Amino acid sequence: MPVSFEGRAWRAYPWLAPHPLEAQGYQAQPEGELFEPGQGDILLLFDASWYCNPWPAVDAAIARGARLCGMVHDLLPLQRSAWFRDGLQQRFHRHLLALSARAERIFVPSRTVQERLLAAPGLPDIEPQILRHGADFCPTTLAPGVLPDELQTFAGSLQGPLYFMLGTLEPRKNHALVLDAFERLWAEGHPARLLFVGHRGWTVDALLARIDNHPLLGKQLLQAGNLDDSALMWLFSHAAALLYMSRDEGFGLPVAEASMLGCPVICTDIPVLREAGGAWPRYVEPDASRLLEILLEPPMRGQADQACRTWDQVAEQLARYLCLDTAFASYNQSEG
Repeated sequence: MPVSFEGRAWRAYPWLAPHPLEAQGYQAQPEGELFEPGQGDILLLFDASWYCNPWPAVDAAIARGARLCGMVHDLLPLQRSAWFRDGLQQRFHRHLLALSARAERIFVPSRTVQERLLAAPGLPDIEPQILRHGADFCPTTLAPGVLPDELQTFAGSLQGPLYFMLGTLEPRKNHALVLDAFERLWAEGHPARLLFVGHRGWTVDALLARIDNHPLLGKQLLQAGNLDDSALMWLFSHAAALLYMSRDEGFGLPVAEASMLGCPVICTDIPVLREAGGAWPRYVEPDASRLLEILLEPPMRGQADQACRTWDQVAEQLARYLCLDTAFASYNQSEG
């Protein structure tokens, strides 16, 4: 069940209201109730909680007999601190040390992160277990939806192939490199369109100025904030390809999501994205000239040729890792 923490207190919720981006309509979030996790409870600390201070509440729960498991999505704030805001490296490191000292299990989304975590200095001797993400990002009954007004003319027209990038505009995502390649296409009169889907992030002022002042803005180039799931489904169903030229990742979820839906993918040739996408994407070195060659001969749309994991399968694997059947049986016996 979903929970939140404040100080030493925990609050439980019967369910989470859908996020507005899920395209399921507005539903009010039920009010949570105070409770005290303890014997028989397992806390899953899987979110970006380094921005908070969960440890007073976690320690109080552990003192009552609760168990703690956590997820380390990547180590990029430690290993690539220049890609992030000032101070995150220290904050993330303190959180990782605190989690490692308390958790009985630590999960990672890929073999790449597992190897990096095992090699990280100063951490307790915990064997991280791989729990790869699911790729079914929305209900299978969700049909491609209507695009927002800002995208109707740009993306909904049939003039030229539409390519899109999905993710926050931030240094490691390589938006500038992709724009370099498209500007070469456009200089030759190519009708391709480029859509950046994602919020504006950090330390990309030069990129944002380049987008905002581009002569083809609104014609063959557009940047849009996060779209709801139905609009994303439209892109996965109609775009010529997803471009994912990230320099590094902990997993690369959009690559797996596009692969599961049969959307062509062109992505950076790095080990972690090969884990996420398997044989489906076209892999390319992070070079504008090489990307340009592939854009001139883009991959074809079709049925993905690899079996992607669903979130139900992830949940089943997590239950096996935590021996939940045994835990629930013991808990029920103790409750009498």
